[in-house]
Amino acid sequence: MNLSLKQKIWLEKAMQEHNQEESTQLKQLVKEDQTAEISSVLVCKKCHQDMTDDDHKPMSLAPCGHTLCKNCLEKLESKRCPFCNAKIEATAINFSLKKISENIEDENVIPDFKQKLDEVTEKIAAIFERLDENKKNQNETQEKIRINSIVLNKLKEDFEEIKLKRQILGDKLEEARKKVEKATQEEEDLTIIVEEKKKAAEIENLENIIKSNN
Repeated sequence: MNLSLKQKIWLEKAMQEHNQEESTQLKQLVKEDQTAEISSVLVCKKCHQDMTDDDHKPMSLAPCGHTLCKNCLEKLESKRCPFCNAKIEATAINFSLKKISENIEDENVIPDFKQKLDEVTEKIAAIFERLDENKKNQNETQEKIRINSIVLNKLKEDFEEIKLKRQILGDKLEEARKKVEKATQEEEDLTIIVEEKKKAAEIENLENIIKSNN
């Protein structure tokens, strides 16, 4: 494809602006530690391979600005962007992505997933341990509640039994009191009768003495 000098300058400028914008976005993602987003940017949208080696180095398409790997670019049947169908006027290495992919491990952009997995596993284990401890404490609490409930029911039964015995004893005491009152009354009545009979006998003796003297 023969391009004029003006077209080449325009395409080169457009590619630089696109790469600069893309680099700025990547730096922002790095700053925010958006691992998943960074990883998705470094993957070819056509073959879904990481654009980290020479066969899959990131290639920018002009003028649309889309990026795909070198391998997919070479396999294109037509000189059109596979994403937007725009005509491909020129291609260039996407140095911003290439630099990120080359230095990604040194700059620790993507964290150690194994370490994160271990940390998550430890946290999950700690959670289950706390759940087991809570379950154990809950079982102990339920057992204490059950025992206390048994003791409380026994105390209620004892209280009702004492209450019943107290009522029976009260009835017996009342009955005994009435018997004592009755016996006392009978004794008083008997005493009165005895006194009356004694006086009557004395009067009768006195009358007999008077009669005998006459």
